[in-house]
Formats: sequence, C-alpha cells, structure tokens
Amino acid sequence: MFEVGLNPGSGGRRLAWMRALTGRDELELGELAPGAITDLLGRMLVAVPGAALGLPDLARATIADRDRLVAGLYAQAFGDRIESRIECGGCRQSFEVAFSLSALISDLDERAQDAARRYAPAGSGPGDDGFYELGEGVRFRLPTVADERALAALPRADAADDRVFSGALLERCVRMDAGEARAIPIAAVEAAMEAVAPVLSLELPVRCALCDAAQGVDFDLIHFLLAALARERPLLVREIHALASAYRWSFAEIVGLPRELRRAQVEIIAFAREGAELAP
Repeated sequence: MFEVGLNPGSGGRRLAWMRALTGRDELELGELAPGAITDLLGRMLVAVPGAALGLPDLARATIADRDRLVAGLYAQAFGDRIESRIECGGCRQSFEVAFSLSALISDLDERAQDAARRYAPAGSGPGDDGFYELGEGVRFRLPTVADERALAALPRADAADDRVFSGALLERCVRMDAGEARAIPIAAVEAAMEAVAPVLSLELPVRCALCDAAQGVDFDLIHFLLAALARERPLLVREIHALASAYRWSFAEIVGLPRELRRAQVEIIAFAREGAELAP
C-alpha cells in the first residue's frame, strides 16, 4: 500500500491510499481506453481512516484528484522521472525531454492553493456546496469523474466538438445569479477551474537541446502511463512464463502478485539459473 497526494485545494495535504499494482491490473490497463482507467483506480483505492478520497467517493472525485491517483500509480511503477523524445518545431531534429513528475506536481499544487484561496467564498475553500466564487454572480464547482462519465454519453460528433463539449460541462458545473439572462463566461470559468485544480494533461514549455528553440510539448499522463505499460507487456508475459515454469504456480496466482514482488521472484529465478550454469 502506498500514499498519494491529492490536489491540495486551499488547505494542507490531502491524501489517498492505493494498493500495489498487480499483473492482473497491468494486463487490464493494457486493454483499456484512456477514459476507462478510473474504474481500475477505484478498485485500487484502500479505505484508510482520515483518507481524503475512498472508493465510495470516486464518482464525486474531481478530475484533478483522479489525475493525482494516476501520478501515484505511475511513480510507484516507473519512478519519478518522465522521459520522452520529441521532434523540434524549429530544426526538425528529435531531442530528449525529461523532468521530475513530483516537481511538476509540487509546482502545480503551490499555484492551486493560491488560486483556491482567491476564489473561495470565505477565503479558505469552496462553500459547503462545493462551489467557488468567480465574481459578478458566477459560481463554479470543479469537474468530477461523474461529469466525465456523463459527457462520455454525448453523441460522437458533439464529444469531438470542443465548444459543444465545454458548453455541456459548464452547464453542469456553473451557477449564475437569477436575473438578466447572459452567457456563461466560458474562458474565465475554464481558467479559474484550471487554476484551482490543474489536471495532468497540459502543455509544457521546453527548449530544443540542439537549436535552443522555445516550444510547447503536449503531455498527458494517462496516455503516458498506458503507453509505458504497453511497452512492458512482452516483459510481463515472459515474467509470467518464468514463474509458471519455475514454481508451477497458476496464472491467477502469478498475475495476483504485486508487481515488485513478481519482479523480485523473477530475479531470484534468473540468479539461481545463472549460478547453476556456472557451477562445475
């Protein structure tokens, strides 16, 4: 079991706890579309007294908190460092981009705390109903997993249209004082939501290591996690085979092992075989 820091809001640390990733989880994640990862995260949450997020709360969890669970899962499986190669928009050569996931989240959290206090009705957090004050009679709450699931039911053409999708989301998350009808200030609300609860799908500023050209690179942690697991799938299959061959364990027993324990057992098998081959 390991702890995960959630979006802090205007207060101190908010934590959730998750169990270790297993081979069964890895296989299932390899078959999932990015939007379906939430269900698996829900099954990995552990009920701990004092946790800010548990399984019954998952549908009400903000998208920002869901992304922090993904970050915790990625760090537990692959470590803190994010590495990728991109093509420079200037010289058209590929170069490596690398950064610390925890440092990125720490920077986002610090700014989120300031924003949460700025939009909080009493200066300390959202109101009892979960709404923040934008001003001029406009209030908003943060998008949740339940909102994401509801919008997934939109017709394909509407879901692909950013304006329609944003409009449908804001209708669920924004309240305006009664009076003269006026349009929702979409840009202002979206900026406030992103400031209070930044998600881990964003554009990061980078400079080309070859020509020093400044540019932005799109980073989506969910896609990055799924791609990392997809690359490791052949290794997972070999690990399952090694354990089955050495110990005669069943498939269900092997894929039920925590990832770290499975890998440690495979290393023991490899060392034992290497020792046997070297013995006179």
